[in-house]
Amino acid sequence: MKTQLEQLKAELAEFIELSKTILGEKWYYWDQESNDYIATGENEGKLICSLAALTSRPKEFSFIARSRNISPAMAECLLGQIEWLERYAVPVESANQQLQQILTIWEASK
Repeated sequence: MKTQLEQLKAELAEFIELSKTILGEKWYYWDQESNDYIATGENEGKLICSLAALTSRPKEFSFIARSRNISPAMAECLLGQIEWLERYAVPVESANQQLQQILTIWEASK
């Protein structure tokens, strides 16, 4: 399990760093005046294309955009939790079960 955890931590750290280099800001913000999502910064041209394709599917667009915005934060939280479990709780069987569950879910998502 230790090797698997090291691999997972490396993948999370790589994802976090990648997210910082690809888009340094959120993809969109909600504009109450127009009642629509507005693309931000460098993403504007790219997102307008996406918006045109998803105009008839606003729930899908909302999910994709929110996923992009929250995924780096979730990766940081998961990495922090794994490191905490390793550092402070590994001798406890329930911690090992939690770590194994994290590994199982992570591998199933690939």
